[in-house]
Amino acid sequence: QLQHLLLPLGKLSKEKVRRLAAELGLPTSSKHDSQDVCFIPNNDYRLFIAEHISLKSGDIVDINGKVLGKHGGLARYTVGQRQGLGLTSNEQLYVLKLDAFNNRLVVGSKDQTLHNTLIASRLSWVSGKAPTEPISITAKVRYKAPEVTARLRLKDKIAEVNFHQPQRAIAPGQSVVFYQGDAVLGGGIIDAVTN
Repeated sequence: QLQHLLLPLGKLSKEKVRRLAAELGLPTSSKHDSQDVCFIPNNDYRLFIAEHISLKSGDIVDINGKVLGKHGGLARYTVGQRQGLGLTSNEQLYVLKLDAFNNRLVVGSKDQTLHNTLIASRLSWVSGKAPTEPISITAKVRYKAPEVTARLRLKDKIAEVNFHQPQRAIAPGQSVVFYQGDAVLGGGIIDAVTN
């Protein structure tokens, strides 16, 4: 599908596009860059979600299934989150998993947020061709996260990414991007994490 896109600004730098926009008198020429969702007031997506959908409360549990408290709707939480859980504990607790099937928020220690491996599907390759052998790459699992070294293996259109160092708070449903040097190889959607 990407091969059919027309990107008339694709070869221009952001600075050049801003200059052209200013020359044309476009009001967005001086607008600041944003990485946030542009239509949500004050970038408060939790409030936006709460105002627009019905959130169902459920149990907050540890990895053994012990109920620790109640949550106010899974959409209010993200993997790796520590603040705003509404729990009292001797140790700091972090969101490990959003269990939508059972409407449970699974929490645990900081160390339990670390994972060595992710599995991804819905892969897309910039060249149009997937690697045929395992390769060394760098990968990013969050927008602001640094690239980290890993080994990529493919089997039946599923990627297994083995990180050289454990990574914190990898979230199923989010994107992973694969790099070799400065080149983007491709990416996919994270399905699962393992150790």
